[in-house]
Amino acid sequence: MFVPGNQDVWVLSEEMQGLGHDSYEKYYFYLPEACRRNGFVPLWMEPVSLRGVGFAGSIGWYDHSMGAGAPGEDLPREHHYLLDSLWNDKRWACWSDISSLVGEGAGLARRTDSEVAREFNLHLDQDIENFNRDASIREIVVVTHYPPFGELSLEGLPFPGSRDTGGILLSHHKVTVSISGHIHDKRDMVIRNIRAVRCPVGYLGREQHKYQDVVRNCLEVIHLIEGEELLPGA
Repeated sequence: MFVPGNQDVWVLSEEMQGLGHDSYEKYYFYLPEACRRNGFVPLWMEPVSLRGVGFAGSIGWYDHSMGAGAPGEDLPREHHYLLDSLWNDKRWACWSDISSLVGEGAGLARRTDSEVAREFNLHLDQDIENFNRDASIREIVVVTHYPPFGELSLEGLPFPGSRDTGGILLSHHKVTVSISGHIHDKRDMVIRNIRAVRCPVGYLGREQHKYQDVVRNCLEVIHLIEGEELLPGA
Protein backbone atom coordinates (compact mmCIF):
# COMPACT_ATOMS: atom_id res chain seq x y z
CA MET A 1 0.00 0.00 0.00
CA PHE A 2 1.18 3.51 -0.79
CA VAL A 3 0.20 7.07 0.10
CA PRO A 4 2.04 9.94 -1.66
CA GLY A 5 3.77 12.86 -0.02
CA ASN A 6 3.86 16.49 -1.05
CA GLN A 7 6.97 16.12 -3.21
CA ASP A 8 5.29 13.32 -5.16
CA VAL A 9 2.70 15.77 -6.52
CA TRP A 10 5.08 18.57 -7.46
CA VAL A 11 5.09 19.64 -11.12
CA LEU A 12 8.74 20.67 -11.39
CA SER A 13 8.46 22.78 -14.52
CA GLU A 14 6.77 26.14 -14.94
CA GLU A 15 6.52 25.37 -18.64
CA MET A 16 4.58 22.16 -17.93
CA GLN A 17 2.33 24.03 -15.51
CA GLY A 18 1.71 26.60 -18.21
CA LEU A 19 0.61 23.81 -20.55
CA GLY A 20 -2.03 22.72 -18.04
CA HIS A 21 -0.23 19.87 -16.25
CA ASP A 22 -0.90 19.97 -12.54
CA SER A 23 -0.76 18.07 -9.26
CA TYR A 24 -4.24 16.59 -9.72
CA GLU A 25 -2.93 14.86 -12.83
CA LYS A 26 -0.15 13.23 -10.81
CA TYR A 27 -2.35 12.48 -7.78
CA TYR A 28 -5.26 10.89 -9.62
CA PHE A 29 -3.57 9.42 -12.72
CA TYR A 30 0.20 9.04 -12.86
CA LEU A 31 0.82 8.00 -9.25
CA PRO A 32 -2.00 5.41 -9.11
CA GLU A 33 -0.83 3.99 -12.43
CA ALA A 34 2.76 3.74 -11.16
CA CYS A 35 1.53 2.01 -7.99
CA ARG A 36 -0.48 -0.62 -9.85
CA ARG A 37 2.33 -1.23 -12.34
CA ASN A 38 4.72 -2.00 -9.48
CA GLY A 39 2.40 -4.07 -7.31
CA PHE A 40 1.31 -1.40 -4.82
CA VAL A 41 -2.22 -0.32 -3.93
CA PRO A 42 -2.87 3.45 -4.24
CA LEU A 43 -4.62 3.71 -0.89
CA TRP A 44 -6.17 7.14 -1.52
CA MET A 45 -7.90 5.66 -4.56
CA GLU A 46 -8.54 2.10 -3.42
CA PRO A 47 -9.17 1.50 0.31
CA VAL A 48 -8.18 -2.01 1.36
CA SER A 49 -9.52 -4.44 3.96
CA LEU A 50 -7.46 -7.29 5.41
CA ARG A 51 -8.80 -9.71 8.00
CA GLY A 52 -11.26 -7.27 9.50
CA VAL A 53 -8.97 -4.23 9.35
CA GLY A 54 -9.79 -1.45 6.90
CA PHE A 55 -7.04 0.77 5.50
CA ALA A 56 -7.91 4.22 4.12
CA GLY A 57 -5.49 6.89 3.00
CA SER A 58 -4.99 10.44 1.77
CA ILE A 59 -2.14 12.84 1.27
CA GLY A 60 -3.99 14.89 3.90
CA TRP A 61 -3.27 18.37 2.55
CA TYR A 62 -2.92 21.34 4.91
CA ASP A 63 -5.30 24.27 5.32
CA HIS A 64 -3.21 26.67 7.46
CA SER A 65 -5.40 25.98 10.49
CA MET A 66 -2.78 24.43 12.78
CA GLY A 67 0.15 26.82 12.59
CA ALA A 68 1.73 28.67 15.49
CA GLY A 69 4.10 31.55 15.11
CA ALA A 70 5.95 32.92 12.13
CA PRO A 71 7.67 30.52 9.72
CA GLY A 72 10.93 29.38 11.23
CA GLU A 73 10.31 30.93 14.63
CA ASP A 74 11.53 28.52 17.33
CA LEU A 75 11.96 25.78 14.73
CA PRO A 76 15.06 23.66 15.49
CA ARG A 77 17.73 23.68 12.80
CA GLU A 78 17.31 19.96 12.13
CA HIS A 79 13.73 20.64 11.01
CA HIS A 80 14.45 23.57 8.68
CA TYR A 81 13.91 21.21 5.72
CA LEU A 82 10.20 21.58 6.50
CA LEU A 83 10.35 25.27 5.64
CA ASP A 84 12.07 24.50 2.34
CA SER A 85 9.32 21.99 1.61
CA LEU A 86 6.66 24.54 2.48
CA TRP A 87 7.99 27.19 0.10
CA ASN A 88 8.54 24.62 -2.64
CA ASP A 89 4.91 23.56 -2.26
CA LYS A 90 3.89 27.10 -3.09
CA ARG A 91 5.86 26.92 -6.32
CA TRP A 92 5.50 23.33 -7.47
CA ALA A 93 2.26 21.98 -5.93
CA CYS A 94 -0.17 23.17 -8.56
CA TRP A 95 -3.84 22.35 -7.93
CA SER A 96 -5.66 23.83 -10.91
CA ASP A 97 -9.17 25.24 -10.73
CA ILE A 98 -10.84 24.33 -14.02
CA SER A 99 -13.75 26.64 -13.19
CA SER A 100 -11.36 29.54 -13.89
CA LEU A 101 -11.50 28.77 -17.63
CA VAL A 102 -14.19 31.33 -18.35
CA GLY A 103 -13.03 32.62 -21.70
CA GLU A 104 -10.81 31.90 -24.66
CA GLY A 105 -7.17 32.20 -23.73
CA ALA A 106 -7.90 32.32 -20.01
CA GLY A 107 -5.30 30.56 -17.91
CA LEU A 108 -5.89 28.12 -15.10
CA ALA A 109 -6.04 29.61 -11.63
CA ARG A 110 -4.77 27.68 -8.63
CA ARG A 111 -7.09 26.42 -5.96
CA THR A 112 -6.25 27.47 -2.43
CA ASP A 113 -4.73 25.04 0.04
CA SER A 114 -7.93 25.21 2.11
CA GLU A 115 -10.03 24.17 -0.88
CA VAL A 116 -7.72 21.28 -1.69
CA ALA A 117 -7.65 20.11 1.93
CA ARG A 118 -11.45 20.26 2.12
CA GLU A 119 -11.78 18.16 -1.04
CA PHE A 120 -9.38 15.48 0.16
CA ASN A 121 -10.97 15.43 3.63
CA LEU A 122 -14.41 14.85 2.13
CA HIS A 123 -13.06 11.95 0.09
CA LEU A 124 -11.31 10.44 3.12
CA ASP A 125 -14.42 10.85 5.26
CA GLN A 126 -16.47 8.94 2.70
CA ASP A 127 -13.94 6.10 2.51
CA ILE A 128 -13.95 5.76 6.30
CA GLU A 129 -17.76 5.93 6.44
CA ASN A 130 -17.97 3.08 3.91
CA PHE A 131 -15.85 0.96 6.24
CA ASN A 132 -18.01 1.99 9.21
CA ARG A 133 -21.06 0.59 7.45
CA ASP A 134 -19.31 -2.71 6.72
CA ALA A 135 -20.03 -5.12 9.57
CA SER A 136 -16.99 -7.23 8.64
CA ILE A 137 -14.64 -4.31 9.43
CA ARG A 138 -13.91 -4.11 13.15
CA GLU A 139 -11.26 -1.36 13.08
CA ILE A 140 -9.81 1.17 10.65
CA VAL A 141 -6.24 2.36 10.06
CA VAL A 142 -5.90 5.76 8.39
CA VAL A 143 -2.66 6.69 6.61
CA THR A 144 -1.94 10.32 5.70
CA HIS A 145 1.22 12.11 4.67
CA TYR A 146 0.54 15.21 6.75
CA PRO A 147 -0.10 14.77 10.49
CA PRO A 148 -3.83 15.01 11.26
CA PHE A 149 -3.49 16.13 14.89
CA GLY A 150 -1.98 19.27 16.35
CA GLU A 151 -0.28 17.14 18.99
CA LEU A 152 1.93 15.74 16.21
CA SER A 153 3.12 19.12 14.98
CA LEU A 154 6.33 20.99 15.80
CA GLU A 155 6.51 24.34 17.53
CA GLY A 156 7.29 27.02 14.96
CA LEU A 157 6.04 25.02 11.97
CA PRO A 158 3.34 27.15 10.28
CA PHE A 159 0.90 24.57 8.92
CA PRO A 160 1.63 20.85 9.18
CA GLY A 161 -1.87 19.61 8.46
CA SER A 162 -5.59 20.22 8.83
CA ARG A 163 -7.62 20.20 12.03
CA ASP A 164 -10.54 18.86 10.01
CA THR A 165 -8.59 15.70 9.13
CA GLY A 166 -8.13 14.91 12.80
CA GLY A 167 -11.77 15.73 13.48
CA ILE A 168 -12.85 13.24 10.83
CA LEU A 169 -10.73 10.48 12.36
CA LEU A 170 -12.07 11.18 15.85
CA SER A 171 -15.67 11.19 14.62
CA HIS A 172 -15.53 7.56 13.46
CA HIS A 173 -15.49 5.06 16.30
CA LYS A 174 -13.82 2.31 14.26
CA VAL A 175 -10.69 4.37 13.59
CA THR A 176 -8.05 3.03 15.98
CA VAL A 177 -4.73 3.96 14.35
CA SER A 178 -3.44 7.04 12.51
CA ILE A 179 -0.14 6.77 10.63
CA SER A 180 1.41 9.95 9.22
CA GLY A 181 4.74 11.31 8.07
CA HIS A 182 6.12 14.58 6.63
CA ILE A 183 7.90 15.45 9.89
CA HIS A 184 10.91 13.15 9.98
CA ASP A 185 10.83 12.54 13.68
CA LYS A 186 9.34 9.56 15.52
CA ARG A 187 6.26 10.00 17.66
CA ASP A 188 3.88 7.38 19.06
CA MET A 189 1.07 8.59 21.28
CA VAL A 190 -2.62 8.16 22.06
CA ILE A 191 -5.02 10.97 21.17
CA ARG A 192 -8.34 10.20 22.79
CA ASN A 193 -9.11 6.71 21.48
CA ILE A 194 -6.69 6.73 18.53
CA ARG A 195 -3.08 5.58 18.47
CA ALA A 196 -1.25 8.27 16.46
CA VAL A 197 2.10 7.25 14.99
CA ARG A 198 4.34 9.72 13.19
CA CYS A 199 7.00 7.91 11.17
CA PRO A 200 10.48 9.27 10.44
CA VAL A 201 11.06 7.96 6.91
CA GLY A 202 12.43 10.75 4.74
CA TYR A 203 15.69 12.55 4.06
CA LEU A 204 18.77 10.75 5.32
CA GLY A 205 21.21 12.68 7.46
CA ARG A 206 24.94 12.59 6.89
CA GLU A 207 25.35 10.34 9.90
CA GLN A 208 22.98 7.75 8.39
CA HIS A 209 25.37 6.42 5.76
CA LYS A 210 25.21 2.79 6.86
CA TYR A 211 22.32 0.46 6.11
CA GLN A 212 22.10 -0.47 9.79
CA ASP A 213 21.65 3.21 10.69
CA VAL A 214 18.92 3.61 8.10
CA VAL A 215 17.01 0.60 9.43
CA ARG A 216 17.46 1.70 13.03
CA ASN A 217 16.61 5.38 12.60
CA CYS A 218 14.57 5.82 9.43
CA LEU A 219 12.24 2.83 9.17
CA GLU A 220 9.29 2.03 11.37
CA VAL A 221 7.50 -1.28 11.91
CA ILE A 222 4.06 -0.72 13.39
CA HIS A 223 2.38 -3.76 14.95
CA LEU A 224 -1.36 -3.44 14.45
CA ILE A 225 -2.66 -6.78 15.72
CA GLU A 226 -1.01 -8.13 18.83
CA GLY A 227 -0.21 -11.83 18.81
CA GLU A 228 -0.95 -12.55 15.14
CA GLU A 229 0.28 -11.70 11.67
CA LEU A 230 -1.86 -9.42 9.54
CA LEU A 231 -0.75 -10.74 6.16
CA PRO A 232 -1.37 -14.39 5.23
CA GLY A 233 1.84 -16.38 5.09
CA ALA A 234 3.88 -13.62 6.74
